[in-house]
Amino acid sequence: MKYKGYIIPTNALHENEMHVPDLDIYFTAPNQYGVSWLRFGDKSEIPSILREQPHLAFDVDSVDEAIKGKEVVVGPVEPKGMGVRTAVIVEDDALIEFVEVIKDWLYKGKSLTNKALAKNHIMLFEVPMHG
Repeated sequence: MKYKGYIIPTNALHENEMHVPDLDIYFTAPNQYGVSWLRFGDKSEIPSILREQPHLAFDVDSVDEAIKGKEVVVGPVEPKGMGVRTAVIVEDDALIEFVEVIKDWLYKGKSLTNKALAKNHIMLFEVPMHG
């Protein structure tokens, strides 16, 4: 498990938000401090606890393993075309999100590690390439 970032719910529009249509959520790339903002669309069915409380996110090898025996409030979900699988739990009154990369991407003919896509969910910024 590797620390990914801190996500703050907001009602304010932010520049360069990304939309996840499956969940009707919008979020930003992390700022220089690793903070991202998460906004919810009118059709989002995400529970109110995520709309009201910030949460930490972690990269994991397996979402299923990470949530075993935990109180799951969202997921696991696999938004279409995003290459990640994610779930949110509550532990000791804290929200924790686990993100598992499930698909590598091609960009200009090169394979991406997908870490940029998985960083704070699905970011298309600072995309490392290999190959």
